[in-house]
Amino acid sequence: MVEAIRAPKQPGARKGNAFRIFHKMPFKIHSNKAPKLDEKEKEKEEMAPKQDNDEILLKYDPLAELDDCPSSSRKDSGSEASADYNGNRKRSPNEFEQASWITKHSVYGAWIVLLIFAYIREFMRRIGLESNKKVPLELPSQRHFAPLYSDFESTYTRNCYMRVRDVFERPIGSCPGAKVNVLDRYSNDYNWSFEYPGTQTDVINTGSYNYLGFAQASGPCADAAASSIDNEGLSTCGQASQTGLPSSQHRLESLVADFLGTEDAICFPMGFATNSLHCTAIADKNTLILSDEYNHASLRLGSRLSGATVKAFKHNDMADLEKCLRQAAVYGNKKRCRPYSKIIIIVEGIYSMEGSICDLPTIVALKKKYKAYLYLDEAHSIGAMGRSGRGVVEYWDVDVREVDIMMGTFTKSFGSAGGYMAGSKRLISHLRRASPTNFYCTPMSPPVAEQIIGSMSIIMGRDGTNEGALRIDRLARNARYFRLRLKQMGFIVYGSDDSPVVPLLIYFPTHCGEYGRQMLARKIAIVVVSFPATEMTESRVRFCLSAAHTKDMLDEVLDAVNIVGDHAFSKHSKRAHLYKNKRIEW
Repeated sequence: MVEAIRAPKQPGARKGNAFRIFHKMPFKIHSNKAPKLDEKEKEKEEMAPKQDNDEILLKYDPLAELDDCPSSSRKDSGSEASADYNGNRKRSPNEFEQASWITKHSVYGAWIVLLIFAYIREFMRRIGLESNKKVPLELPSQRHFAPLYSDFESTYTRNCYMRVRDVFERPIGSCPGAKVNVLDRYSNDYNWSFEYPGTQTDVINTGSYNYLGFAQASGPCADAAASSIDNEGLSTCGQASQTGLPSSQHRLESLVADFLGTEDAICFPMGFATNSLHCTAIADKNTLILSDEYNHASLRLGSRLSGATVKAFKHNDMADLEKCLRQAAVYGNKKRCRPYSKIIIIVEGIYSMEGSICDLPTIVALKKKYKAYLYLDEAHSIGAMGRSGRGVVEYWDVDVREVDIMMGTFTKSFGSAGGYMAGSKRLISHLRRASPTNFYCTPMSPPVAEQIIGSMSIIMGRDGTNEGALRIDRLARNARYFRLRLKQMGFIVYGSDDSPVVPLLIYFPTHCGEYGRQMLARKIAIVVVSFPATEMTESRVRFCLSAAHTKDMLDEVLDAVNIVGDHAFSKHSKRAHLYKNKRIEW
């Protein structure tokens, strides 16, 4: 059993009023005693060497296999473990190496200069010194109207975003597999409009969430999806409560429950709506939601729509999470002057912008200690993590019954669309009655459901082959090799080496346009991310690796990144010399 990280007890510390009031409750608010162990665990504990209270409980050097390479520097206090993963190597903790204060202050300076020139240009347009027919300007007769957008948002969009719009929203002309065809385009008016010559460029795709490589235009999954159109059509053309579900969705829900090991599951046609529309069915104004500060926008929106009290805890920081839980147990709902009816902890398996993996064992221990519920979003981890692709629950060897609400999407590892929620029979029955999507949305399209059934069956080995296991192993190899090579080159890379999401920190917002254009010129498609999707000082390139990528493809991407990184002076890591003479094998 994993114990929450706690500070050592100070001698002579005074006991406050809260302790005097609550120490007689049937559960401990913040016990200084370890949880009870069974006889076997007691024997192991007696044989283990004693440790001081102020030591971190779960020690593991993430780079033990690389001998003298550095241990991680992190913002979070969890995500360390020593148990084996996939039977042959250990889990890698989350790493968050920080750049120097000079770099961060320089980034702030770049933003200040960028915004100053933006407002200067706004002033020049207003007095007529600068004109661009493509720029949408407010009519003089409507300037007394209430603004639809804030002044800053409009200024930022016109003068900052538009300058690099060509590296975003790129249309594609083929299936987004390991390679993809990008439509060529150019602009003559600073990206306000584009001209398309009708040609396409074949590039290596590192931007799509095609983790297991099931985004294919041919093969058993594509063939099954195409044949389902002849049998069931494209849509039921009505709500699930009125026209019912297609047979393919019934089979999919049964397969999802079997795959996850839960009692039941329910599927929805849109992944974003799976989170945003169903928090209202499980939370109300008497509920406290404790949400990780880096949770996806769909989780934040759903939490707000539910009317619950929402508090954010620091990213993957178990000490801060326990502090929030303890305060909720002691003080309750201050606005309503009564205890919370329930507390729901919402976390993600893999965080899509950080590449980090949640510290699930400690979260489960805290959830049980404080009698809370756990909502786990496995959008990026299901299929991509674990020995058999069953997500971070399997990755951490946690009993699936310890997670109250399992959520995930089919848009990543399964090459399709939609989402699911899984759990107990009672929970899923409640969602079928209370879910807004059951009354206002159409069910999943049969071809979409068949694509998921085909890919999930391959992952489970029900096709009679080991293709699914090979894809999972290849993805793990690609992620570890790619991440360690980037660190060897001198880049700062966030997250765990086991994560297929690879954020490479470039910090300066002006480098987003440079990386996007330079990499496309080398026939590589990437995703660049900046404020407001990230913190203002942490612009980044996000690579999403796939089992469909070959080692030659990865080496080609790494060589291109190395050249662009030298040109942009974006190699900010101080640990590259520790990897310099290490041989990193695929």
